[in-house]
Amino acid sequence: MHLLRREHPHGAGSLHWLVATDTWLGRATAECIRSVLESSGMQAQTRLVPGLRTDDPRAFREGVSELARLCAQDVKAMRDGGWRVVFHLTGSFKAVHGFMQALGMLYADDIVYIFEHSDTLLHIPRLPVELDARRIVREHQLVFRRLAFNLVVAPEHVAGMPETLYEQVDDIIDLSVWGQALWHEAQGVLLSEQLWPPASEKLRFGDGFEGSVESACKRQPERIRIVNERLMQLARHLEQEEYNPASLDFKKLKVRRRRWTHECDAWSDREARRLYGHFDGGVFVLDALARHL
Repeated sequence: MHLLRREHPHGAGSLHWLVATDTWLGRATAECIRSVLESSGMQAQTRLVPGLRTDDPRAFREGVSELARLCAQDVKAMRDGGWRVVFHLTGSFKAVHGFMQALGMLYADDIVYIFEHSDTLLHIPRLPVELDARRIVREHQLVFRRLAFNLVVAPEHVAGMPETLYEQVDDIIDLSVWGQALWHEAQGVLLSEQLWPPASEKLRFGDGFEGSVESACKRQPERIRIVNERLMQLARHLEQEEYNPASLDFKKLKVRRRRWTHECDAWSDREARRLYGHFDGGVFVLDALARHL
């Protein structure tokens, strides 16, 4: 990926992002290319993307999701800041190549590559379109949230959703290239604008929970975003028990307080907050967002 300042169209002040798999071979290859570029007086940075393994479908899905995030957020921010973006797609797995070519249609000013045994540089121009990401994602926010956090979505739940935004193999549904791009472009605003309802039938809000969130977040969008992300992680843990990352840390309380029996992290900086709740049958009821006990 090649980024050039618009005021330096011939390469002065340019920057190369070397997008590599987070493997020994990927890191070594990127390091070799970076060394050659820097020895020629160019700037280069390696951007490692975990999970780009075609032998593991789940890991590959997470890898291409990170590629979509890189384009929808980092690359888009560079273009908005006055950089001209060129995707150089020579080399890479065929599956990744196709994915990056599709993303390049949206986020690159130019796409170039060289066929094997050829010295001719081919160009594919960027599509002259803009995605209305926020509107589309907001209309289908439940499906987007569940798929973005690797939760199962039934085929009937995508009824009415544009078919270009998801892929279906048998009964397994996932976001398509375009769906990934829309989600990563819109998620920052979507998750920050309000407290969204639980995305799982195994999770519900108790009386007073929404009030405690409003009091703790004090209309700070970044705090609202964190709470929404934790709620999605919690929903995934309740549906996939083995999932319990350090950022969530869902566990049973050592000393029960009120009806609260379990807790998980919200944020730890400044005045730390935790999410507290209890089980009611097979459903976890969120009681409060409160300070650490």
